[in-house]
Amino acid sequence: MSLFGLLTHQLSTTPDIQRYSKMLYCTNMHQVSIISRLILLLLISQTNSIQSQSCETSLTWSQNGIPIITGDNLKANKSSFRPAALAFDSQWNLYIADSGNKLILMYPTNITANQTLIPILSNVSSTSLFIDKNDNLYYNDENTVKIFDLINGNIRILNTSYYDPRYRYYRKLTNGIYLYVDKNLTLYVLDSYGKRVIRFSSENPNTSDVIAGRYDELHSPTCIYVDETDRNTMYICDSYTRILKYSYNAINGSVTADDEYLYENIASDDLLIPNSIQIDSVHQQMYVLDTGNRRFTRRYLHNNNNNNNNNNSNNTNQDEILINFLWMAVKEKFVFDKNKDLYVTYISPGTPKVLKFMNCCNNETFCRDAHSNSDGIRKLAKSIQFLQWLVFLLLAFY
Repeated sequence: MSLFGLLTHQLSTTPDIQRYSKMLYCTNMHQVSIISRLILLLLISQTNSIQSQSCETSLTWSQNGIPIITGDNLKANKSSFRPAALAFDSQWNLYIADSGNKLILMYPTNITANQTLIPILSNVSSTSLFIDKNDNLYYNDENTVKIFDLINGNIRILNTSYYDPRYRYYRKLTNGIYLYVDKNLTLYVLDSYGKRVIRFSSENPNTSDVIAGRYDELHSPTCIYVDETDRNTMYICDSYTRILKYSYNAINGSVTADDEYLYENIASDDLLIPNSIQIDSVHQQMYVLDTGNRRFTRRYLHNNNNNNNNNNSNNTNQDEILINFLWMAVKEKFVFDKNKDLYVTYISPGTPKVLKFMNCCNNETFCRDAHSNSDGIRKLAKSIQFLQWLVFLLLAFY
């Protein structure tokens, strides 16, 4: 379907267009004044504006993901495809760590249908990817952290041995590594098996300090996120049942979400297994991929446990289940692109894939048709409100 066809379809299926067109037609039939009709148009515009703001502050996604990457996108070893990690560069090309084939793949932002993905790195056992502001790709190769310069192709191996103050000796990283790099190029390494988070200085890579787990308070950490807008507050998925929050340089973390909280607020059916999280500091929201309950949820950060005693009804409304999955493994991850479209690694039985869930797109047919021209359709979609005005005006003066 063409972009014009997609836009026409979206306009024709918009409830406001259908509903208000009938209202305006009725006003013409009853010869209501032009001023009254213009007031009606103003109310319509305000309604659309509120809906637009809601879409920006409370994101919604299509419920059925579009499989954009499967083993069919590879030249060989299609059945071994296992997406373990995702990351975007500054041009919004998507990088995938394929742990099954020991590859790192690039999914170009301008990819064509059925295009075969070309590996950019091979013989790599990676579980985590992160791309910094200079388009350097950080990845782990088993228990070693490496940096791949996406511009000139150079690879640098980091010395990630660190001094453990609890046991007073230098340790090496173990397997199960997850990475985060802030805007100052400080590297955070979550050593899942070692149950530590180590911070490596960008100015002196040989300088490191243990910032979480020094007192063995971590049980089985699986993900890390650093909120750089909140003085580098750090969030850690731990023990399959909780999310810990560490203020900058805090010795111990506090529980910000756990099983008890979920049972009370979003009717959890199983243990909380947070395997991937991101923070929207502007709107004070936390997005959680809960693989234990096979769903993607949103919770509001100002609703901490301290505020849960007398506001259960409000919390129920504010902790939302956004997407339910039919099946999930334990190691799924997610990322957002520039349009806040959601990308999820999905290691389902038989057909591991990367799924794309389009933001603010509840019409499944429209979402799938728009996927191949997502940037173009979004630019046109920004003009929908203006075109709606034209339609309303024409109807008003007809």
